[in-house]
Amino acid sequence: MSLEVDFSALWAAVSKMGAESVDFAIDAGGDALEPIDIQLKRGKDVDLSEVETSNGLLNVQGRQILLYIPDQGYRIEDVLEDGLKGRRFHVADCSTLKEMRAKGRYDRYIATNDLGDAFQVHGVEPVTREEVSGSANLKVCKNCLKDLNYKNYRYGNKNQIHREFQIAAFFEDYSSFFEYYPSEFRSNISGYAPDWKEVSSQIRASRGYTCESCGVNLDSHRNFLHVHHINGVKSDNRDNNLKVLCKLCHAEEPMHDHMFISHAERKEITRLRRAQEVLPTDDWEEAMEYCDPGLRSVLHICRKRRVMPPDIGLDIQRADSEIVASMELAWPKQRVAVAISQNDIEAAAAVGWEVWSMSEVMENEDGFVGRLPSAFR
Repeated sequence: MSLEVDFSALWAAVSKMGAESVDFAIDAGGDALEPIDIQLKRGKDVDLSEVETSNGLLNVQGRQILLYIPDQGYRIEDVLEDGLKGRRFHVADCSTLKEMRAKGRYDRYIATNDLGDAFQVHGVEPVTREEVSGSANLKVCKNCLKDLNYKNYRYGNKNQIHREFQIAAFFEDYSSFFEYYPSEFRSNISGYAPDWKEVSSQIRASRGYTCESCGVNLDSHRNFLHVHHINGVKSDNRDNNLKVLCKLCHAEEPMHDHMFISHAERKEITRLRRAQEVLPTDDWEEAMEYCDPGLRSVLHICRKRRVMPPDIGLDIQRADSEIVASMELAWPKQRVAVAISQNDIEAAAAVGWEVWSMSEVMENEDGFVGRLPSAFR
């Protein structure tokens, strides 16, 4: 079961008290690995009946996973030489997996959340019939990319998107859809100077606790503010090599596919951006930049189909002005929205909004677009 806690009311009360903010952080993933985390890191033997789906994504016990078949049969030596010749791995509940379920085929898969590119495979040499094993760089299933419209796969350069697919970047894009995350996303303090904590605190204070990318001020939420090393060298603490960024902007920096951002954190930073009027209005490029990365697939469809840009991170209120839900994408005049949390979807629907999940949009693109305002009207 996914647990979501909205701290917005608490932060508002703290702000009114005028108390001095203290840096702290809550690690949603925890320090200790549970048995299932260890199994998925190594690779857990499963069949399709054991795999759950949420928003079209695959998971086991709330952990995002990918699936692959290790047995490559008589093609094993070709696969070891060129992963493109092997069986595809799956990152979504795509049409291929649905077809296999419909036919009653429950092949044995390996479920894993290892973010590396090497897959342990085996097979049989066709002449000698000897067992052969090794690691191969398998490729992602194209139907998965299509069904998620990942990186605008439906309308973009399909070959390039498929060729450049990276597992770590994919998991990071959808990190706010899951409560738990792979061990590679956990904090890595190696490489920093011994006085890094003090340096970080001083540089954030000197720059007014303000993100130097999006402009949101996080004086009241300093745990959401990071200090980024521009050249990637963690021990290089020269002032011109340090950039103060909110957690969302930090995750967008190159080579930062290891950052996990929970749904609650992303919603709170977006709420602060809205309150401080640093979110976009009627601008597609900025809408793409500031929306949850996992929902850029929806925005690609809307933009291609000539729909007006949505509001990002809109709070839904009841008649008494109490906030009941937060929508990742919203078209207020039409009272149509897209949200990640099932709780948000149900709460907004209860006050008259039509709220779609990501998977519903992907499965009924025409129906969704038909509910939205056209840029030509």
